[in-house]
Amino acid sequence: MSNIVHHYWFDMQMIGNFLSFASRGDRVGLNEMLRQGMPPNVQDYDNRTALHLAASEGHASIVELLLAYNADVNLRDRWQRTPLADAKLYQHRDICRILELNGGRDLMEDHEMHVCLEDDPQENIDISELNLQNSSIIKQVS
Repeated sequence: MSNIVHHYWFDMQMIGNFLSFASRGDRVGLNEMLRQGMPPNVQDYDNRTALHLAASEGHASIVELLLAYNADVNLRDRWQRTPLADAKLYQHRDICRILELNGGRDLMEDHEMHVCLEDDPQENIDISELNLQNSSIIKQVS
């Protein structure tokens, strides 16, 4: 095992760069880091992987590259979402097909997720009915 691989495990900046390449669709930068030994399944503070980010942003060639390096197609992020769930959310049909052909599952379909309104805790919204295309960031309440 080379020294560069050992250092990747501890260098959050390198992991950040790797995930940024995936999010931006930088195939050259991502491929270089993978060739140098960066594990394809590293996760950020929200447990999101490069595959989650590429699926969310619609970068099919990045999804294919990560799968070629054996990225885990069903890792869940902090919200229990898989890369396929993200691709579906942002309507990237080509990426949905790629992920499904590689064993990807949308584990969110198995569980209904409800959002509780602060003013009336008895009122629930089925999150699957929300249109998030033009949404803004919502603070998660614990």
